[in-house]
Amino acid sequence: MTYRYCLGLAITLTLAMPAQPNSETFPLQGILPKEETGAIRFLEEHPIYDGRGVTVAIFDTGVDPGAPGLQTTSNGQPKIVDVVDGSGSGDVDMSEKFEIADNSLTGLTGRTLKLGSDWKNKNAEWRLGIKAAYELFPSSLVSRLKSERKKEWDKKQHERSAYLQAKLAEFDEANPSPKGDKKKARAEIQAKIDLISTLNNNFNDPGPIYDCVAFNDGKVWRAAVDTDEDGDFNDEKLMTNFRAERQWASFGKQSMMNFALNIYDDGDTLSIVTDVGAHGTHVAGIVAANYPEKPELNGIAPGAQIVSVKIGDRRMGSSSMGTGEVRGLVAVLENKCQLINMSYGGPTQDPNDGRLTKLYSEIVNKHGVIFVASAGNSGPALSTVGSPGGTTSALFGIGAYVSPTMMEAQYSLRETMPAIQYTWSSRGPTFDGNLGVDFTAPGGAIAPVSNWTLQGNMMMNGTSMSSPSACGGIALLLSGLKHQKQKWSPHRIKRAIVNTAKQIPNVERFAQGHGVLQIDKAFDYLVTNKNSKDHDLRFVISNRSQGGRGVYLREAFNTDRAVSSTIVVTPTFHEDEDNAEKVAFEMRINLECNAPWIDHPKHVVLMHGGRNFSIKTNPQSLTTGMHFTEITGYDTDNPERGPVFRVPITVLKGEQIETSKNVHWSKKITLNPGYIDRNFLQVPNGATWADVTFTTGDMDGLRRIVMHTVQEIPGQSFSESGTREYITMRDNDTQVQSFEVTGGRTIELAIAQFWSSLGKTELTVNATFHGIKPDSHSLHIDAARLVTKVDITAPLGTEAVDPSGSFKIVRKTIAPSNFKTRPLTDPRDSLPSNRRIYEAELSYSFSLSKKTTVTPQPALALEDQFHESWESLIWMLYDKSKRFIASGSSGSRGSSSLSKGDYILKFHVRNHELKHLKKLKDMPLNLDLKLAKPISLKFHNDPNDAITGGNGFPSGALGGGNQTRIYIEQPSPMPTEASTGDVLLGSISYGQSKSNLIGSGKKPDGFPISMRVPPINKVKTKSSGSKNNKKDKKPETERLAEAIRDLKVARLTKLHGEKNSENFDLIAKEILTVDPDYLPVLVEQLRRLDGETNRKKHLKEIITAADVVINKIDTETLAKHYGIKLNQDDDIAQAERKKIDKKLNTLTDALYRKGRALGYLETQLRENEEINADIRKTRALEVKDKFEANFSELQKWAETKDDKFDLLHIRRENMHGRIATALKMLNEKIKRLPHDKKLYKKRIRLLGELEWNEWVAHEKKWQILRFPTKYQLF
Repeated sequence: MTYRYCLGLAITLTLAMPAQPNSETFPLQGILPKEETGAIRFLEEHPIYDGRGVTVAIFDTGVDPGAPGLQTTSNGQPKIVDVVDGSGSGDVDMSEKFEIADNSLTGLTGRTLKLGSDWKNKNAEWRLGIKAAYELFPSSLVSRLKSERKKEWDKKQHERSAYLQAKLAEFDEANPSPKGDKKKARAEIQAKIDLISTLNNNFNDPGPIYDCVAFNDGKVWRAAVDTDEDGDFNDEKLMTNFRAERQWASFGKQSMMNFALNIYDDGDTLSIVTDVGAHGTHVAGIVAANYPEKPELNGIAPGAQIVSVKIGDRRMGSSSMGTGEVRGLVAVLENKCQLINMSYGGPTQDPNDGRLTKLYSEIVNKHGVIFVASAGNSGPALSTVGSPGGTTSALFGIGAYVSPTMMEAQYSLRETMPAIQYTWSSRGPTFDGNLGVDFTAPGGAIAPVSNWTLQGNMMMNGTSMSSPSACGGIALLLSGLKHQKQKWSPHRIKRAIVNTAKQIPNVERFAQGHGVLQIDKAFDYLVTNKNSKDHDLRFVISNRSQGGRGVYLREAFNTDRAVSSTIVVTPTFHEDEDNAEKVAFEMRINLECNAPWIDHPKHVVLMHGGRNFSIKTNPQSLTTGMHFTEITGYDTDNPERGPVFRVPITVLKGEQIETSKNVHWSKKITLNPGYIDRNFLQVPNGATWADVTFTTGDMDGLRRIVMHTVQEIPGQSFSESGTREYITMRDNDTQVQSFEVTGGRTIELAIAQFWSSLGKTELTVNATFHGIKPDSHSLHIDAARLVTKVDITAPLGTEAVDPSGSFKIVRKTIAPSNFKTRPLTDPRDSLPSNRRIYEAELSYSFSLSKKTTVTPQPALALEDQFHESWESLIWMLYDKSKRFIASGSSGSRGSSSLSKGDYILKFHVRNHELKHLKKLKDMPLNLDLKLAKPISLKFHNDPNDAITGGNGFPSGALGGGNQTRIYIEQPSPMPTEASTGDVLLGSISYGQSKSNLIGSGKKPDGFPISMRVPPINKVKTKSSGSKNNKKDKKPETERLAEAIRDLKVARLTKLHGEKNSENFDLIAKEILTVDPDYLPVLVEQLRRLDGETNRKKHLKEIITAADVVINKIDTETLAKHYGIKLNQDDDIAQAERKKIDKKLNTLTDALYRKGRALGYLETQLRENEEINADIRKTRALEVKDKFEANFSELQKWAETKDDKFDLLHIRRENMHGRIATALKMLNEKIKRLPHDKKLYKKRIRLLGELEWNEWVAHEKKWQILRFPTKYQLF
């Protein structure tokens, strides 16, 4: 399971209005269904058992504390009692400590902060932080805000552009043929117009950026956020941890995003809790919304209270990564919650296993919390329940169904049907034999949503909605039991629900489990059996023979014979139970099963420690298709209580496929809304893909058909071993779907008509299996061989062979540059029994030589199973300025388009075993780079052709059962992105082209192929030399003196700082005493004065030092030399040219440094208000003239728009008032040097000179994001 994601979907409905108004009563009960589960009947009989006294934790995207219906309970208590961001995506680093200086405090945004006048700080120590809104807000809100803010922005820019266009027209009218300065003046106006256009085309709204302040008032930590970005905190709400005072605030009327605060780690971490989707608020509303004025909108349990735990991580979209769930479990215990609802889930390869599963089971079995979760939205095929809801024994896994009233009220259907399971609702059994779905509940509702959606409520459907419907119902049960002072346990509650649930007619057990939750009947059951101690026992079922929690037979090799199984039933007491109770326990069980194909004993006696019994499943005589039964165990003393335990038994009997015909399998089916036609086919050995053709006859309108396939492949989840496609068909239509298959394993081919797609459909389905099977599924090209051979066969019949393939990815393996671990000491990261959680952070550095798409693959994130046992597994990518670029975990979700440059990736993982984390110390990062041009592979049927350049592999037919050999030529040359040791990754297909299928069908992708990049031989060409070479004839003493002098000069380059001035001057004096004109020393003197730190203090000295250097260079000799064409074969001339080039570089460098100093000096004089204005103006003009003369001299020797000198050119344009022209050049330079902070500062200054103040503010915000002082917190 790679990610867990929310399992609900917002629905937009179009209602066809009647021609004439009618007076029919609106079906209010269908808005948020309660009648179907008996909630209405229960509340009519017990109105105060409406959830009062019950607290429900909502593990989801977060709950809006300001949402309608979620303010108070039915008896006036606060509805939301705690708000927690378990994901950590809203954390702000507040570890730096500040004290007020000169009665002011500067925020991390650079704003001057005005603290609250009534704030009382115990020790005058302040914590400051910074957070960008777009890092907090969900993507849909960010999109809305950007759109709305852009409208206001564009209005201002259009006004400015129109003004400049008018100004240009006015200029052109007055100056029809401009020349000289007039021409430059026109160019400047045009440059402003162009600049506005360019800036707007590249506009990217950084969004609000908030200053955060925290302090300790002597009792608790308190914090506030500058939501209006004005630096004044007097109008901001000062808050502490939500649970303490239940305060929340808003980020303003435009966003309507509400938030709460929590302070952790003794003030070092501020958690700004927002939601990452409306999903969580909707779920909370279904459970417990309370509308005193509109009771028809109430949730199931309006008296219940809510604890919001945000497990959706904003950095991962809204997927959860384990950290949120673990912190959520801590919050559940801290808030003494009785219930958890988790409408999240995803596929898993290991049902009922893994570290997180153990923690979930602990919260239920040890701490007595009922955990309700979605079974998943991955139907209609069997074995599609998700983790944890449908795969974890301790949890209540909930399916989703739709009632006629819901069809009418929520979906506006005029033609309603009997109650039915939603087509997409996941079905059991799990691959280890458990039923998967415990029971079902209404899977759609109109319920409150977050204020930022600008809606009061919204229609959503999914098992995300059925789970809180069930959870709210259970809250009613617990409320009643609590009022009656009756004890309960999760196992007692589950037994009551399962034994009283109402079966939906004509709906499979795998879909609805034991039926629809019936709250009133379950409560009666609990009251009747309140004194039954055994109701609090867990009865753990295991299959000792085949493994798992039931019997699940679906392959030909275990459905063609009798299968014996040893079933172990273990009554399990709470760990704190008195041992005397365990000794005294005995239960006599009658075993019942109504299936004639099951042999089982009639009785078993259970005692503490468990018993086993043998059963035999006889599937040989069963017809093809799906068969389900269960062995139920009844307490012989109390059979009326219903089964004590159940052993689920599933047999999927596959249909043998006849491959001698052109069409291997064919069937005519009739579909109606919601009907599922299940077919179980024994995929022929050697098959690698299948083509399924769907053909309709005459019919009216369109039909939405679902084709869903699943195979059980060891080590794979149902999503990996199957495919689900939604197909829209019209009358007399043909569609083809192709998908990968594994030969020798049974495949379910489920064909369903979507439940709301009305009308009858006659459908003909034809399936043909194909097989082109290589001798190696994953092929690795050996770089040490000239060719790589692969043998392919066509096991099923004649296939067209036309091999093709390419490498599209180069994988670079990078070792970590840093590894660190630390214990997490805050209570939110402390598991019960003093189990501390640790975190590890690994850093990786890499460089890109050109723009490409990069997919980071940390080794721990490559295998999905790791996500069940480790938390976080998140990477965050930064450029060399610490700017956040992207985040991800593994796979294509983590792909980013990156420019040339240096990057740092940080990977984060959590576990409560420090020794396990330490094993990751040297864990590599696999960096997958998309090749600019794929490397196509060349295929031959003769290995010699790979060397001689002979013909490629001839396409043609490969007869059934035959084999042919293909030789793959070693690709050459290697891509420029690849280095020795890198791995090239791609795919290879052996069959015909993918473009020969009808409709939307396409053949599945090919087999994986890889190659390790071999050592690349770089042949060096030797120069033939010149006969004119002459040996150095200097005496040894002279050469020694020069070497010592050169060492001294080299030492000078290390002594540029002010602290080393005495040593610098001493060495320089020694050399210049011997040779006063020695240029390298004069150059070092100039460079020392022109250092970055103190340059502006020595402007006049720099000008003087530059003139000394310039005057020492014979420019006439330079001019003459460059006027001569150089003989490329004359080594002496080449050597002389190098010397002259060095002098030229020295000259242009000195001219550049002098020009820069003159430019700074001109600015200082112009802005120095201490000097008389006329004198200031005169001096500035004198310096400006010197600048211009110097610039003209530089232009003689260099292209001033080159990177080395373009800043001087930009300053010249600025000096002459051509600010937009200067900005245009500066923007081009920024593109080439995107990490140079000084360039952005210059841009801000130039925009200020243009008085484009909104662009100045825009750039200042981006400056904060481009150059943060720290990396973000995980």
